[in-house]
Formats: sequence, C-alpha cells, structure tokens
Amino acid sequence: MPSILLSPAMDPTFSFDKHFAASSSSDSTLGDLMPGTLRPITSRETGRYDRNFTFPTPSFSTVSPPSLNDSLDSNGAPRYLPPKWTAYVQPEGQPYFVRDTSLRVTTDSDVYDPEIKQKVDYWTKHIENELVEKDMRWSDSWELYVGIYGNDCDYYIVDHNLRSQFWIGSVDICEFGLAAAVSSSHLEMALQSMYWTHVEFFPMHMNGLPRQCIDDLICIFNHGLLDQLTSSGSTFYYSKEDCEKFVQLLRVARDYPSDGYQTCLVARLQTQICNQRFETHYGEQHVRLTRDRVSPELAQPSRFTTRVVSVLSLGMARRYSEELDLLFIDQTVYGHAWRTFISTCLQEWKESFIYTSLSFLLHGIFVFAPGSSVLTMTSLLLFTGSATASSLLIRYYRPLENCQSGAAHEHIQSVQSNKNQFLLVALTYSLPSALHLWGICVVVINCIVSIFSHFGFVPAIAWSCFVCIAFLFFSIVFSSIHIPSPRSLFSRKEKTAEDLV
Repeated sequence: MPSILLSPAMDPTFSFDKHFAASSSSDSTLGDLMPGTLRPITSRETGRYDRNFTFPTPSFSTVSPPSLNDSLDSNGAPRYLPPKWTAYVQPEGQPYFVRDTSLRVTTDSDVYDPEIKQKVDYWTKHIENELVEKDMRWSDSWELYVGIYGNDCDYYIVDHNLRSQFWIGSVDICEFGLAAAVSSSHLEMALQSMYWTHVEFFPMHMNGLPRQCIDDLICIFNHGLLDQLTSSGSTFYYSKEDCEKFVQLLRVARDYPSDGYQTCLVARLQTQICNQRFETHYGEQHVRLTRDRVSPELAQPSRFTTRVVSVLSLGMARRYSEELDLLFIDQTVYGHAWRTFISTCLQEWKESFIYTSLSFLLHGIFVFAPGSSVLTMTSLLLFTGSATASSLLIRYYRPLENCQSGAAHEHIQSVQSNKNQFLLVALTYSLPSALHLWGICVVVINCIVSIFSHFGFVPAIAWSCFVCIAFLFFSIVFSSIHIPSPRSLFSRKEKTAEDLV
C-alpha cells in the first residue's frame, strides 16, 4: 500500500518536516528556555501506560481545617493553577489539565510545577505561531495536546466536529508504526480511531457526547451480535457474549450522556469499531465481508514438504494449519476466535495425554505373549513422546487461553514462517495425537508378530485382515485422517487447494 501523508486539508502536495527545532518565542519570559524538539505523535503514543512511577513517601497525617488543608502539594506548599487552567482526573486515575482559551489546550504534564508550566506555555505559543504562519485558523472545535519531556514537546491536534486528528504539516503515518491506507476515506477511518483514543484518555472536560452517538454504537453492536449469531465467518471483533454485555453497558450510558465516565466508555468502544472497520476496509469496494477466505497471495510450502508433514501427522496437521491461516487473515487476529481455537486445542491435548497414559497398559499383553522387543521399545518411545508433547504444549499455551487479541497477534506472528506459513506449527500441534496413533499402529503390528510367533501363520493373517478392514472402515467414516500414498510424495502435479496441510 502507498505511503500516506496527512495534513489538515489532506493535501498530498503540502510537505512539512516531522521534526523541527523550536524557534525563539516572541514572549520575553519564555525566550531563555533551551530549545528542544517539537515532535508530532498520535494519541496512542502519549506513553500513559509506559511511564515508570514510584509512589512518594507518605507524609500527610495531620488533619487541618478545610481552608488550611486544600490545594497542598507533597511538600505541604499551596498548589495553584494558572488562570484559565482546570484540573481533571481521567476515570483510570490519571490527572490532566485543560486550558480554556480560543485554542483549547490539553496536557497530562503537571502544570502545577512552575517549570513545566513555563514549558507548556512556550511550546503552546510556538505552535500557535506556526499555525498563524501556515494560515491555519483554528476554531472552537480544535483541541491541542502537548506533552512535555525534558525540553522536548510531543503534540497533536484533534477536531471535535470532524472527529479527526491532524498536525501542523503533513506527516507520514507509517512513521508512527501505523499501516498505510488505500484511499482517503480509508485514512479518515484511522484518524477517527485516533480521535476517539484522545477522547478516551481525556473525557472529563467534554461535557458528554450526543445521545445519537451512543444510539449509533448500540445499533452497531446489535448488528455485530446478529452477525455472530448467524455467521461463522463474521468480521466483527467481539463474540456474541461480549456484544450482549456491551449493549447493556451502552444502554446505561445512554441515560447519563453528560457523564465523563460514560464518555470514556463510549470512546473506547468507538476506537475498537474504527479499528475493525479500518482492518476490514469498511466502505471500500474491496471490503472483507468474511474471515473464512485465505488470501491467494500467501506463499505456500512446497508440495514435498506438505506431503511429508501430512504423512508424519497422519493428516491431522491439515486442520491446525487451515485454522491458523483463518485466525491470521490479513494479519488480523480476533480475540474470541483465538480463545475458542486454543481452548479446543488444550482440550484435545489433555484428552490425548489421558489416552496415551492408558495406552501404556496395552504393553501388558506382551508380558504373557512376548512380541518383538524392537517394536515394543518403539511403541513405548512413541507413547512417551506423545505424553511429553501434550504436557509441554499444555504448559506453554495455558497462559494464552484467555489472552486478548493483541497478545494473540504477537504470538501468532512470532510462529509464522515466510516460507512454510504455519506448516511446522501445525505439525507441532498435531504431535500428541499423531505420536499416539503411530504408537497404536506399532502395538497392532507387534500383536500380529506375537500371534504369528505363538499361534502360527493363519491366525496372524486373520488378525491382519481384521485390522485392515477396521482401518478402511474408519478411514471412510472419518475421512479427515488422510494418509497420502508414497507415490504422491514425489509427484510433480501442480499443487491445488486440496493439497494444503
């Protein structure tokens, strides 16, 4: 996809350097500050969850009359905000500050600190001057975010009317680690997601959201619930259980549209909806309507490798590979789909461990009717490998059973191969069952050897025929276990979709 430049007017011909040195302020009280760097960021890059913190030593224990106990800092000194500044606390507990002027300013830097307040004023004035120079006239719907880090300043601007985010000049969103868009409307969806992230982080001064915004979100989740109930390939992010819970929350939020906590709730859900629509190319001609179609552009493993894995896994790696492909379509992971998949895998591995443990008892037959010692040792090794593989997979994947989509995406991406996709991972997932079945096959062959040794040729042939008939019967009934012929391993026939593991 092409690289996309963002500007307030979405003019791709307008260019502006992302990083520029701060010029001297016309305000003499700020002119002595050491110049720093003004950095455009997105609302997702404020670092609110990445900051190191240490609780101060408790020092407040004396209760004084209200007039003497209000607005004191940790040192007991009075705390005053400058004119036009108001302090708020985000629902998660993060304090932030808003300057109510013609260009509203929001910051989570501590403006109670005179030095930080001076830097906020310096950079705010600098940005205002840049806006004037660029002939960008701000309106009451604009809101500037600034974050002070040493002498540097991070910033972005949101427009509450357009529900969008922009910067002083054009910037490349790929430099923020974001995916490029395929059209201007597709890009607007990404900007709207960033806008709602800002509202989620700074909701308390918003005076609420229009009730229609909440009603629209309820309708979106109702449709998502319908899609999950009636379609196995729904592209909606949330499961039907989650949709029902969110609809209940939004119905409560609708009764308190001016409450900051409800504003935060609605903004977070709006962010997720925008992210989902960006990933599925909502509103575009090439929109993804179902998540059960794998892109034909993906590189596929060689036919020989695919067949070898199919033989080793007795065909069981096919299902795991197909499901992993569907889980990672367009490099997007749906949290509820991952949790369903890994819960099923864990249950299968647990059952395989139990069956394998019981299969060790089959070797009691050879105490009374010894067979081949080599075959006995081989089956014991296969059963041991199955039990070991089950234990290791259960131990490794149990913490990921209830993880969210972000952690699931990180894991799936880490195990994907550019050459073989999920082929080797699928083989690993199938090891407990495959090794167990191979062990059963060796035990059956050993039984035939034992019958031949103790009862002769005819009983051995009869037992072999019975086993073959049983195998053919189960192969027909349970056709998912498909063992390709040795000849097909070296066939040069062009690969088709059915050849995928």
